[in-house]
Amino acid sequence: MLLPEPMSRILVIGTKKRLPEAIDLLYGLENVHVIDYQGGEEGVTLGAPLPESSKASQKLLKLRSAEKDLAVDADAHDGKIAVSKVESDLDENIARMEEEVRLATEVRDAKQLRLSEAQARLAQLEPYREIPLEVEMYRGYDNIEVLAGNVRDSPEPSLERELSGRYEIFTSRGGSFVVLFVPSNNVDVAQRILSEKGFTEMPLPTGSGMPATAAAELEKEIRSASEGLELADKDIAALNEKYAQMILASDEYLSIIVEKAELPLRMGATKHSFILEAWVPTDSYDEITAAFAGKFGDAIHL
Repeated sequence: MLLPEPMSRILVIGTKKRLPEAIDLLYGLENVHVIDYQGGEEGVTLGAPLPESSKASQKLLKLRSAEKDLAVDADAHDGKIAVSKVESDLDENIARMEEEVRLATEVRDAKQLRLSEAQARLAQLEPYREIPLEVEMYRGYDNIEVLAGNVRDSPEPSLERELSGRYEIFTSRGGSFVVLFVPSNNVDVAQRILSEKGFTEMPLPTGSGMPATAAAELEKEIRSASEGLELADKDIAALNEKYAQMILASDEYLSIIVEKAELPLRMGATKHSFILEAWVPTDSYDEITAAFAGKFGDAIHL
């Protein structure tokens, strides 16, 4: 049976100039669990992050943006890069990677936009393929309204009864889609009749030419855009292969720097000193106190 490990609470007090070294030691020990400072003591406030926090956070943000754009999967990469290598190449690698990823994602997004727009235009034209009218004929009238959409039942008998031929209607082969041209002064009657037949209005097409011809051109554009998007995705995948390991290693490296640099935000601080409380395994207490004494002597009190 697993039993809770006995823990001891420690209080570490030292001067601010020794804080970075103290934090390095804490992380090196790996068994110190910091207690967040709750405040309440006069003259003691929350600490401030170390200076390196800001730049490291900015670099980390760039890496994680690229990690998202390239869909980097940490589980798919188990290689290692030496810390010294990560550190020495960090700025150059981030700058080069950021530019390449930016260009590649801009190309991919442009291809995706082109494809999405063509698909949307085709979807808009699709119901009009069987209507023998050029697209220009659906617009530009002063005294005629054009109503187009899907119906449950044919509106023609009712239209003929109430409008006596003062309309023009075009119907798809299956009869479920209609385009109705009606004088503006009769549009209310026409809309009521269509509503009774389960009318669902569709937007009028834009562009020019016969819808079937325009749709065929759009289908060709969609195929071309799809091929372009596929190539852009392959370029993204190549960048993933090129940079994934570097991104993951640099992310880990910078995450530690940021975490260490922001640790003072969990501590108490005065003008010249820091105050840290933490839990440590009781069995490790002597080892931890000896590590602090060996590193700092009397400069830090534990």
